[in-house]
Amino acid sequence: MENKENEQILTDVEKAFQRVLDSKRLSLEEIIVLIQYGVTTGIVFINQILQTIEERGEKAASKKFSGDQIDILINSINSEFYYRTGHFYANGSGLLIPLELSLAHMKVIRLIHELDSEMLYGKFELGTEINQRELAYLFSALANGDIFHSSADLLAFSIAEVTNYSEQSIRRVILDFKKTNGGIENEEKKKILKKIEKLFDSF
Repeated sequence: MENKENEQILTDVEKAFQRVLDSKRLSLEEIIVLIQYGVTTGIVFINQILQTIEERGEKAASKKFSGDQIDILINSINSEFYYRTGHFYANGSGLLIPLELSLAHMKVIRLIHELDSEMLYGKFELGTEINQRELAYLFSALANGDIFHSSADLLAFSIAEVTNYSEQSIRRVILDFKKTNGGIENEEKKKILKKIEKLFDSF
């Protein structure tokens, strides 16, 4: 009985890692280094989100993984990372933590934020209009540049006033932007810039 249960657990783990690998969200090398150091909670959570999206769709998945739940997942992932790397600090310095492990960990955190945004607003596509997420990023970037006031509440209220978007969901995007210090992929930034260029061309 115990052998069957263990076999089932191993099968489930294998499927989880395979789903994440197939999604191309993490490379095989990144998954391997995370497994080597026992930092696997993030992979498990990413799999759970991807599986929920596959089975129920993005909207239903966003209800299951609320803003608070996403924060809890990220806290758990960070806690595991600090626990697994604690011996580096105990025996020397945090600078001794392998670079590839730190980079893989940061990639996992970024992916959780990306999946959160995708569940709320759909995938980041290049279109003719600037969507809610893009507007929030643009306003946040302007706030970081001291062009706008940096208050998340004020920015969210302002965007909501001139659009049909929800103030609460805009505020959530702005807070995510602040947490990652504008850490979205360069490809996404280029897409936003292309949209702005089109607007200026028609100005």
